[in-house]
Amino acid sequence: MPKNANTNIWFATGGGNVSYKITEGLFFVSELSMLMGKQETSYIITTANVTYTNVPPYTLVKSYTTQEEKEQKTIYGAHIEEHLFYHPKKAKGLIIGTSIFIRFLNAKYYENDLGICAYLGIKI
Repeated sequence: MPKNANTNIWFATGGGNVSYKITEGLFFVSELSMLMGKQETSYIITTANVTYTNVPPYTLVKSYTTQEEKEQKTIYGAHIEEHLFYHPKKAKGLIIGTSIFIRFLNAKYYENDLGICAYLGIKI
């Protein structure tokens, strides 16, 4: 019985960060956020209705039926990110940065995430 899953995850974050000035224009920022939300999963189950015969090919698939099941789950987790930002003096307002992050969730199909980011922005 094939089972196809489609999952949607929504979550909100709340947290804080601490910034340290390393040199003129270079900053290290450590961020910790808590995540809370919900996961909605839809399963589509396909069943084959088979008729058996005594004549070759001995089995014959007559029809397929599909059924949908839905499941909701509250999810929670944490997001930790370490940033390195540079504010060049010559380009006032420009921000260049990079970060590494890890995210932990108790979701069924999206549990943990590890990655790097690059930033290019304008401080207003």
